[in-house]
Amino acid sequence: MSTQSSICIKSVDEFDKYEKNTISAIKIYKNISSQEIIPLIQNLNQCSNLSQIVLSLRGNYQENYNIKLLLLSLKVKNATYLSLDMSTSNMDSNQATLLGNMIGTIGKITYLALHLGFNKISDEGAFQLGEGIGKCEILKYLVFYAFNNNISVRGAQGLSQGIRQCLQITNLNIDIENNYIQKSGADYISEIFASLKSLTHLNLNLGQNQIYGSGLQSLGLQIRNYLYLNIVEIDVRLNQNQNPNYFKKRAWKQPRLVKFRLLV
Repeated sequence: MSTQSSICIKSVDEFDKYEKNTISAIKIYKNISSQEIIPLIQNLNQCSNLSQIVLSLRGNYQENYNIKLLLLSLKVKNATYLSLDMSTSNMDSNQATLLGNMIGTIGKITYLALHLGFNKISDEGAFQLGEGIGKCEILKYLVFYAFNNNISVRGAQGLSQGIRQCLQITNLNIDIENNYIQKSGADYISEIFASLKSLTHLNLNLGQNQIYGSGLQSLGLQIRNYLYLNIVEIDVRLNQNQNPNYFKKRAWKQPRLVKFRLLV
């Protein structure tokens, strides 16, 4: 048996090549089928020293029961790095709530990437995801991609409240394009920047969210007055931006800004 601390496999069957209690990091790049989920849970839960997980369940839209079983049964309490792709998997708010609950148990996590685009997550699911994220108190790097879902104002509020609890975040990537957060949701998102004092890298996509004039203005004002950013990438296309000057680089005060990209 091979004994490696970090492995990259293409199928669940490859677990048999390794001594599971020696594995600390695993990357599974092949999309896991619904039929493989139960053996996947069994194998991962035997990896007692596992701290880094990269896992794709993209496109698993037929067997929702197995997805629920994964979110209920997978033991990731010791993870410091988790990248989970569940985009295009027919995830609804019930499953998103289970995912939020699971994330809330990972007290040591510093890197979290959630790829949840093209699903059916509505406000309650987004709110619970935000609640789970908010329990990750030492999180430094967050990727939250939930474009093309059914998130509106309350969902944006929950995400904002959760992210604002993660005071050590330095790198924040949010893509909730093509939802329905409107002006009030954009106001909640803008509140993030009043709380996070360690943030240096921002990638924010709020395009196509029916955010009108004043909502984008308050967002632009909050971000441009934030003094610590090195890298800023913002996409607010397909909204009604009545005053794009709030997002123009020349109006910003960041003395450390080295990269600026705006799509408006």
